Amino acid sequence: MNVLTPIALAAACTTTPLRDDVTFNRDIAPIVFAHCAVCHRPGESAPFSLLTYDDVRRRARQIGIVTRQRYMPPWLPDPAVSDFAGVRRLSDDELDRIATWIANGTPEGDPADLPPPPQWTEGWQLGEPDLIVTAPEAFTVPADGVDVFRNLVIPLPVSTTRFVRAVELRPGNPAVVHHAIMQVDRTGSVRRLDTAEPGPGFAGMGMGRSEPPDGHFLGWTPGKLPRPGRDDIAWRLDPGTDLVLQLHMLPTGKPETIRPSIGFFFADRPPARRPFVITLRNDLIDIPAGAEAHVVRDRFTLPVDVEVLGVYPHAHYLGRELKAFATMPGGERAWIIHIPAWNFDWQDEYQFARPLRLPAGATIEIEYTYDNSAGNVRNPSHPPRRVRFGNQSSDEMATLALQVLTETEADRATLAAADERKTSTGLIAYARRHLEDAPDSAIAYELIGTAERTLGRPEQAIAAFQRAVELRPDFVDALINLGNVLGESNRHSEAIAVLRRALTHEPDAPDIHANLGVALGAVGRPEEAMASLRHALQLEPNHVGALYNLGSTLAATGRSAEAVAVLERVIALQPDHIDALNNLGVSLAASGREEAALQAYRRAIEFAPDRVVGHFNLGNGLLAAGNPGDAVRSFRDAVRVDPGHARAHASLGLALRQTGKLASAIDAMMRAAELAPTDAVIHHELGRTLLASRRASEARETLERAVERQPNNVAMRNDLAIAAMLTGDLDAAGRTLEAALALDPDATDTHGNLGLVRAQQDRPGDSITHYRRALEREPDRLACLRGLAWILATSSETRWRDPAEALALAQRAAELTRFGNPAIMDTLAAALAANGDFDRAVQAAEHAATIATRAGNRPLAEIIETRLTSYRKGRPHREP
Repeated sequence: MNVLTPIALAAACTTTPLRDDVTFNRDIAPIVFAHCAVCHRPGESAPFSLLTYDDVRRRARQIGIVTRQRYMPPWLPDPAVSDFAGVRRLSDDELDRIATWIANGTPEGDPADLPPPPQWTEGWQLGEPDLIVTAPEAFTVPADGVDVFRNLVIPLPVSTTRFVRAVELRPGNPAVVHHAIMQVDRTGSVRRLDTAEPGPGFAGMGMGRSEPPDGHFLGWTPGKLPRPGRDDIAWRLDPGTDLVLQLHMLPTGKPETIRPSIGFFFADRPPARRPFVITLRNDLIDIPAGAEAHVVRDRFTLPVDVEVLGVYPHAHYLGRELKAFATMPGGERAWIIHIPAWNFDWQDEYQFARPLRLPAGATIEIEYTYDNSAGNVRNPSHPPRRVRFGNQSSDEMATLALQVLTETEADRATLAAADERKTSTGLIAYARRHLEDAPDSAIAYELIGTAERTLGRPEQAIAAFQRAVELRPDFVDALINLGNVLGESNRHSEAIAVLRRALTHEPDAPDIHANLGVALGAVGRPEEAMASLRHALQLEPNHVGALYNLGSTLAATGRSAEAVAVLERVIALQPDHIDALNNLGVSLAASGREEAALQAYRRAIEFAPDRVVGHFNLGNGLLAAGNPGDAVRSFRDAVRVDPGHARAHASLGLALRQTGKLASAIDAMMRAAELAPTDAVIHHELGRTLLASRRASEARETLERAVERQPNNVAMRNDLAIAAMLTGDLDAAGRTLEAALALDPDATDTHGNLGLVRAQQDRPGDSITHYRRALEREPDRLACLRGLAWILATSSETRWRDPAEALALAQRAAELTRFGNPAIMDTLAAALAANGDFDRAVQAAEHAATIATRAGNRPLAEIIETRLTSYRKGRPHREP
């Protein structure tokens, strides 16, 4: 069914009783002033003025014809099916007044009835812009000939990221401008098109690789007032962006110069939501000569709910009738737009008075009808010829762009992915059909490569790009894209060769140098990478990509302070560069600026609360700062945002372990191990947490898996040896530690642990050797001080005893622990007794038993009390 809004119905049905005595001053002037004079006045686009009675009377017959045919004022959509804002359409009552006035001889009427002439704001309609740019040079429209389509490339001089709520075009010479479209290019590719042609800009209806900015239609037509825009959906303007202004211009019979200016109005804050443009198009158009009603269709099924804000239909001169509608999941049909009589000369974009809500599962369809017969007065071909898709006005197109809003950024990403798949699939079909007619078309192969890359099929993309550069060796865009997809496929050496080949054709292209720097960094050539990135920055000092990758490379090579300086430049240019903020935080932390690092992570989260990396980095920063409680909250946010992020679960477990919540820590780490069953680091931390929970057998199994995956990791082998000791397998513990020493003969932990194992195996000589090796490298290592002191004080064999050294070692350990560790105080008591100082030995043992009891370790206290009995009898303790 057709869905009609109440407003549309009211507009269609409202009428006013017609008077017979219609006069210009009372009845016609208000219509002309409201609907016609905005263009029909001096200095504007219309060829004559309609500001006075004489102006209108002289053209009364013509006005009657063009208004009755609804050619003027220009408004294509059928108001009965869509409710658009800013309707420029006369009502039936107004048309009847004009017809009656003409039929009655165009009477002027009482001068007192004439309303005041309309007043227009001079200069910028929206007020003084925040930024004004002007075309670098004027373009001259020839005196005669066909319509001119010219794309002017205008750099936008912003030094930091801004957000644009509105744009206003002042065409400079509105008499020659039929309409204008504005898009942006963030890649620098349109500059090559500009350079390749003489004069300002480049010709044609194609606008290169420019795009509508963040889902916004930017256009100008005569008489259309600029919209003030909305802060909450403002579009992003980054440094290095170019504006592409496409002008459709009409020769006037004499040469005309035009130099447009554009005003930008900035929002005060980043947008809450970003629109997206869904594009329906059928590039397989093939209209036979003479066909009067050739129909072209396309469709797209929405994966998410959307609000449609506006639409932009497009066809060329053969277009006759354009329909777009949505079929709901339940089968009912809702109109989006219907243009019964398409006119290429008056194409425009239309904003809904109220957003049109469409649910997920709704299918948007277009049905465009074309007239390629001799009877079509707008047909540019005489006689008619076969017409296919193309960007020239003598070709044809079938597109409908819909500006929509989604509920969430995640929904927008889902929608964008679906739209990209559809567009890329259609692009491949079009390019392959083009190859049937032109088998050696390098452009067709480059289109296929681009689409295949978007679809995630790198091998097919590489093959297509390679074929494109075989056919056209100087095809720079194809070379750049080939280099990029080779890099994405980890074929970095090949990427380097291709990008260097591209530089032979365009040695001063900053993007190529920047991409080459990334490829060089990927093959472990950081100095060359940074040289290439710096070259890019010499050519374009504010190249955000080159700055970011230079900062990241500096960080990776340990030059943290330099990395901080470069990454801060990135943030100055683009404050919401999430990756730069996170890398800045890492570099600040490496420079010892922990609080500044935390601030960088928090800013990253403010800009992108649904990206896991900010929460993850903040949690790690808080852990490093000794704040595990807050770290737990950050890691919980991380796993909420990305439940499949294994390292976030593992780090959550680590933070919980540090807060003493061992059971919860184990649960988090087990989840991490499930998500990443081959991640040795995660299994290592899980094993350590199980050890802390006295679950030695489980810890041993887990640590064995970690060592299997990283057999050269000494720390993992040490923890595995501890687990083996705790399960009573001293031989396995010894073998594991000997293997660790083979990997790192000077490892302090390994010598210390092996000293403990050998002591428990009753091999005091080996134990002493390993304890001494550990203490050589770490003199205050408590476990080794105590272990060595114990053997030297209590060994049953005289050859291993050295009471004086034992006392010195035990005394040092006791001082380091401020005489508060019961096991170390027990060792000090034994060393004192070995030196014959039984009074002090008794005091030390009594203190040891007391603090053991206070700590709840009654078994240790009982053991100490047994030894205390010997000291009171003047006997030192000897191990059996």
